[in-house]
Amino acid sequence: MRKNSFLYRVAADIGKRYSQQMKDLTVVFPSRRSGRVFQHHLIQQATVPMWSPNIITIDELFKSHSQFTEADPLTLVSMLHESWNEVTKLDEPFEKFYFFGKMMLSDFDLIDKYRIAPASIFRHIRDIKEIEEQFKLTEEDSEALRQLKKYFQEERTVSSPAGDAFLKVWTSLLPVYQSLKSRLAEENLAWSGLIYRELASRPEPLSENAKGKYLFCGFNRINRCEQLVFNHLRDRGLAEFYWNDDPMLRTDYRQEAGKFLIENLKSYPPVSTISTNMMADKKEVNIL
Repeated sequence: MRKNSFLYRVAADIGKRYSQQMKDLTVVFPSRRSGRVFQHHLIQQATVPMWSPNIITIDELFKSHSQFTEADPLTLVSMLHESWNEVTKLDEPFEKFYFFGKMMLSDFDLIDKYRIAPASIFRHIRDIKEIEEQFKLTEEDSEALRQLKKYFQEERTVSSPAGDAFLKVWTSLLPVYQSLKSRLAEENLAWSGLIYRELASRPEPLSENAKGKYLFCGFNRINRCEQLVFNHLRDRGLAEFYWNDDPMLRTDYRQEAGKFLIENLKSYPPVSTISTNMMADKKEVNIL
């Protein structure tokens, strides 16, 4: 058991501050693994029988308060394939569309989680050169873009010019997005980002149904939907925050982790200051 770890110290602080009142708490983590480790530390530190708080991930928090159910990945790609063929009139075979469909769903997901207006973003990405200039694609992203263009060039040489077919991808994104959203709504389904956007626009169920406080632990970069939920609960006195305030992250401005930590500390002050020291803490390394 690492007594100098962030999660161990969070468990100790929550146990000390809430003791027998933990059953109404909801402790929210970025991942399930963090929640399991926290629960292990909580059990190890308990000196008397007690109720465990509700331990969930941020993803579970959003989805448990949404009117929609998240569709499984294959259903999403299948319904997107139908919308794609309907909008573009390309009659794309499913097996050829599958990998591109997954990429498209990933983009839709990010657009919704960061609450970007779909019409605006899709209008901006119609011109491929403008994408590369304005968004400064990395070498890896540029290679993915070239591979995608190559795919459409190879597949569309007979039915239409390659350039037209490739550009049609970007001009069709908005109507495809809208078509898929409508198809899913008919069955009360959604993709993850759409669920995030929906709850962030109406977060009242989180506060109305709260039995106790929400404790958000160990987050780093948070998307726009998460920010709106954090703000809603913070402003109503229903949220507390734990940040891993490591000196190395605070002083190394070149690292994204440090940048996000500093911003989060300002917007969501910690209920208790918990700091690790990655450079100074004793470490045990096992090579298998």
